[in-house]
Amino acid sequence: MSKFTASAATMYSLSLAGMEEASRTGLRDADLEHLLLALTMTEQDAGKVLRGAGVTLEVTREAVAEQHAEQLRALGVDHEPPQPGPIVFHETGGYEWTDRAQDVWKRASKNGLSGDASAVLRALLEEPSGLIEAVLERLGVTSGELLARLAAAERIPSFGEAPRPARGPYSRSLSSFVPAPIESVWALLADPARMPEWDELIGVVHLPDELGERALQSGDAWGAEVVTHFPNGKPNKQPSARRRLRIELLAFDEPGLISWQLTFPAEPTLNARRITISLEPAAGGTQLRVTFEWVPAAQRRRVTPVRRVQRFLLKPATSFAVWLQATRVGSGISRALRSGAEA
Repeated sequence: MSKFTASAATMYSLSLAGMEEASRTGLRDADLEHLLLALTMTEQDAGKVLRGAGVTLEVTREAVAEQHAEQLRALGVDHEPPQPGPIVFHETGGYEWTDRAQDVWKRASKNGLSGDASAVLRALLEEPSGLIEAVLERLGVTSGELLARLAAAERIPSFGEAPRPARGPYSRSLSSFVPAPIESVWALLADPARMPEWDELIGVVHLPDELGERALQSGDAWGAEVVTHFPNGKPNKQPSARRRLRIELLAFDEPGLISWQLTFPAEPTLNARRITISLEPAAGGTQLRVTFEWVPAAQRRRVTPVRRVQRFLLKPATSFAVWLQATRVGSGISRALRSGAEA
C-alpha cells in the first residue's frame, strides 16, 4: 500500500469513527475529542498505545462528558450536557470537522509525515487548546507519557503478517478493532437474525424453522431481503431480481471464525459476496480479520475481448470498491456494538 493510499485509508476510517461518535450527542461538528475517541479504536500502533495506557473508548467517553460538563459549569450553565444516544451518523448527514480538528489532520500529513494514526495522534497531543490534555488528565495519563509509549512501540521492528493467498482477483483482507469483548462480537455475528444490525444492505432475514431449534453449522442456509431504503432514508433502487438473497454459512468455528456467502437466486450470473471474519481477543476489545470477496458465479456470459479491456480499465475502481466493502463490514460490526450497552 502506497503512502498516499495508506493515509487516505486512515483518514477514512478515523473520520468515520469520529463522526459516528459525534452523532451520539446530536453534534454535526466533529471536534478534537471525537478524533481522540476514534484513535482509541484504530488497529494501528496509536490505538494499541492508547488502550495499553488505559485510554479505551468507554473511559474516554466518560472523561469527555465530564470535561464538557465542567466547562459548562465554569460558564455558569447549571444543566448537564445532552445524554448520548445511539450512533445515527449513517442515518443523517451534514457532518464536518471543526477548523482545529482539520489543522490536526493537516499537521499529520505535512513535512513528509505519513498521515497514519501515529502521526495523527502526535499532532493531536501537540494541539495547543488544552482540551485533550485535560481529558487525558482525567484518565491519569499525560501527553508526554503517550508520546514516549508511541516512540517505544515504533522502535519495535514490524515484520507484517504472513502473506495470504487471494482466492480471486476481487478479494481484500484488512484488520479491524472492535471495542467490545469477543463474546459480544461472536454473539452478534453468530445470530443470523442480527445481520441487519451490521450489514446495511440487509433489511430482513428469513430463518427456516429448524435453525431455531439447534446450533448453526457449516452448510446452513437462509433467505434475506435487501433494504428498501438506506438508513439515511434514500430508496434502494435495485431491480426486483436483486431484492432477495440466499445466505449460506461456509464456516462456523466458535468463537474464532465465521464465513458466509451471499448470492442472488434470481440472477445466478452475478458475483457472490463472500465475507470471512476471524476473531481474536485483544486488550480493550476484539481484533478482527475481515476478508471480503466477490466470487465469480459458475454461470457466466462469455468474456469478450471488449469486456476484458473494460475489466482492465476498471480494475483500480474495482479494487477500491472491494476495500470499501471490507472496511464497511468492520465498521458496521463496531458501530452495532458501540451503539448498544455493551460497548
